[in-house]
Amino acid sequence: MNRPLVDIIANLMISVGGEDIHVTADGPTVYIDLPSLEAGRALTRMAPLQQGREASIRSADDLLRASGLTAVVRHQGRPLAKIGASAVPSGSARLLRLAPVELHAARIASAATRERPLAAVGLVLTLTALIGGLVYFLRD
Repeated sequence: MNRPLVDIIANLMISVGGEDIHVTADGPTVYIDLPSLEAGRALTRMAPLQQGREASIRSADDLLRASGLTAVVRHQGRPLAKIGASAVPSGSARLLRLAPVELHAARIASAATRERPLAAVGLVLTLTALIGGLVYFLRD
């Protein structure tokens, strides 16, 4: 990999919706540490999406790749998503039309389950009922 055009040295905090998001960087990688998934959602709602979600993500990825930079979004130290120079688009990202993003869907689901266990139980019960209904109707 080529040397990045930009090296970033940073240690800052962004307060969004009453929660502190830590942003650190040392060289070509910027780490965005979320205290909760809700803080991440609040952060994405602040971003200007003038062209639509897909075009905005592609623009951010193009800018990061052209500069040789990578942004990593983490929750409790575990990477949830990566965009930019060292990101390898995942199948789940392509399915969600977030193609340039390296998305760790299982980690996001795990974090969501830890943060909202009752919602996770409801989701599992709903999926079980849907799958059971499909099996019932399609068995013959």
